[in-house]
Amino acid sequence: MEGGITSFIPLLLLFGLLWLLFKEKTPTDGAHKGGTPRKIVAAALINCPVCENTVSDQASSCPKCGHPIRSTPTIATAAAPLKSRSLAVFLALILGGIGVHKFYVDKPGVGLCYLLFCWTFIPSLFGLIEAIQYVSMTDDVFQEKYIKKKL
Repeated sequence: MEGGITSFIPLLLLFGLLWLLFKEKTPTDGAHKGGTPRKIVAAALINCPVCENTVSDQASSCPKCGHPIRSTPTIATAAAPLKSRSLAVFLALILGGIGVHKFYVDKPGVGLCYLLFCWTFIPSLFGLIEAIQYVSMTDDVFQEKYIKKKL
């Protein structure tokens, strides 16, 4: 083998660039430090049924009389960005041999294995099989399987 490990360095750089390009972006609040996404919830003002005090509808109880405003507290969940099934199929067909589609569906460990064994052409076969699997899935099943659920 003439180039050895140095022949993989440009491939790794290309792979890293593609991963950065296809990684889904989540919206962030510009005023929030660190760029961590946070959900902005609009609160409405309602009247307490007991004392008629003005209270936020997000409050668990009235601050004046203590009467519960809502029975169960709501938990804010951030919506995960959707992944395009058609883009995953395209990546699996065209660049499946080096595992780009695995980076797209947030499985970088498997994508790295595809990249390391791309010279055997076995990952290309797996990419073709996975493209067929992606086509046979519905969008709901694809989103459920490949979106990480974070709270």
